Amino acid sequence: MKESTISPPAIAIEQKNTVKNSRSTVGTTTEVIDYLRLLYEKIGQPHCPTHGVLAEKESVTEATAKAIKSFSGQRGYVLVEIKADDRILQGKKLHSLLLQDGFLRIYKPAGQGEFVEINKPAALKKGLPKESFFLVIDRLAFSEEERGRLADSLTQAYEASVKYNTRLTVRKAVILTTEGQRLKVSEQASCPICEYTPPTISSKLFSFNSPIGACPTCKGFGNLLILDKAKVIPDPTKSLDLGALHPFSMPSAAHERKQLLAFCRKQKIDVKKPWVDLPKNHQDLIWNGGKDFFGVVGLFEYLEQIKYKMHVRVFISRFRSPSVCPTCKGHRLRPEVQFITIAGKSINDLSSLTIEDLEKFFAKLKLSDFQMSVAGEIFKQLKTRLNFLMRVGVNYLSMSRETRTLSGGEYQRLALANQLGMGLSQALYVLDEPTVGLHPRDNDRLISILKDIKNLGNTLVIVEHDQDVIQSSENIIEMGPGSGSLGGQVVYSGPTSGLYNCPTSVTAPYLRPKKKSTPRPVRPVELDNYKYKIEITGASGHNLKNLDVIFPLNRLVVVTGVSGSGKSTLVTKTLYPTLARALELEYLPSREFKKIEGVENIKNVLLIDQSPIESPPEVHL
Repeated sequence: MKESTISPPAIAIEQKNTVKNSRSTVGTTTEVIDYLRLLYEKIGQPHCPTHGVLAEKESVTEATAKAIKSFSGQRGYVLVEIKADDRILQGKKLHSLLLQDGFLRIYKPAGQGEFVEINKPAALKKGLPKESFFLVIDRLAFSEEERGRLADSLTQAYEASVKYNTRLTVRKAVILTTEGQRLKVSEQASCPICEYTPPTISSKLFSFNSPIGACPTCKGFGNLLILDKAKVIPDPTKSLDLGALHPFSMPSAAHERKQLLAFCRKQKIDVKKPWVDLPKNHQDLIWNGGKDFFGVVGLFEYLEQIKYKMHVRVFISRFRSPSVCPTCKGHRLRPEVQFITIAGKSINDLSSLTIEDLEKFFAKLKLSDFQMSVAGEIFKQLKTRLNFLMRVGVNYLSMSRETRTLSGGEYQRLALANQLGMGLSQALYVLDEPTVGLHPRDNDRLISILKDIKNLGNTLVIVEHDQDVIQSSENIIEMGPGSGSLGGQVVYSGPTSGLYNCPTSVTAPYLRPKKKSTPRPVRPVELDNYKYKIEITGASGHNLKNLDVIFPLNRLVVVTGVSGSGKSTLVTKTLYPTLARALELEYLPSREFKKIEGVENIKNVLLIDQSPIESPPEVHL
């Protein structure tokens, strides 16, 4: 019987980053954030945002031990609060019920605090207080000798709290010393001082893609799109009649422009004076509007009501820019999550760390025996994933970094680490130039990752030109002999060692050791004395550390550096958006920098990247 051949499943890992969704981050792509969420669900400790103390729940046994530890050697009372608006009965009926159940004393907290015997004639006549008061369960000493009695009293207090308060579902009690110190205990996690109750801890609470955990203000995006004054007024040196307010200068807004100019005449605002020279109160009046004019803000508030129309949404988006959410400070999660910690760090703090710093944090973190029993496997998987990410050379990325901001090579290496973490076998991996954007010093780590995937029982087919990868391979297929119409033939196919002796190979001469060649002459540029240049000072976006850079003009300038050093951030996220805004070509947000000089030396700027060329949509208001 002839043996059948089964083709392995193929997995293609391209170097192009096609992610456009702002909800995708390094953490979600690598699944590290999923393990972090599980870890916080299992061993995260909630704290009170006001007092900073641990908000924990106490059983009767735990409450007893806590009371003895906190007030050892003191005397005091075990109390239960009876709410004014939550009593099971009112007036004399409640009074009779308490006496019937054997309670003889209450504590009124108003003023200096007063204990009242409710079985005395005066108390029977006057009745119970209408405001909230405390039922006295017992008066005793907080010591080891009284541990049994204290536990019985707290059990009785827990039962009484839900019996006499109708809407209370969680059993709780108050411990008051004779010196006025107070401790609140509860079977629900809460602050012992102010009774703050943290949200129910689950993995969804730590996910910005879930309505349970997402910030209610920004819905988990981390930023808000707000009206950008720099986009609305791209050239403040223009006057109102010459189109300083860009939305009002468009042909489709002719009616709104007439209203603007009429309003300015009525308010005696000079429409021929440059916007930058107008008084502050006039600028505010035009921007925010008044009784007879809706203003710039009012115009966009009206457009918000009709943004179901596609062209209106496009129009609005042209004049808005992202701004950090004031509620979550860009962390995407609801504020309460910040107060759930592991070793003093919240999940927001850990997501902001680089992968290298995160690995160091977990290397030093020591879990208790109980924590290891409930989260040991999660902890192990988390450290393994971080180790894979370190090996592929993306140690400088943070978990909160948006995936769409990564280069193609960075994205591919994340996918590689993810595949190694999955531990698949008997699969065919096809990779397209995994070393793109990776500095040669990091090649060894990447090659070791590729070999690990192969050692799991997989087959790797790699399109590559890098010398280290070629020399580390087991088999070579060289296509050629030239490019374009001259290519398409198999020049060599076989073991890597045989390629060096292939006479028709174009690649082999570059792999064989050769004599040093004489360097070509260069065109030197003395940057200090060079007249035409663009200088950026204090660039600090992403991985840039307050960088000062000079770009000489009329030269071919190359920006190079190790992977993650900030090449793309400097050129495409800082230099281009700043120049495009200054030349009124595009109004894109740029990364942080202090100042730019030399813009007057250029008339145009173009950005050519790997994105497909598209025709811009027509916009009509």
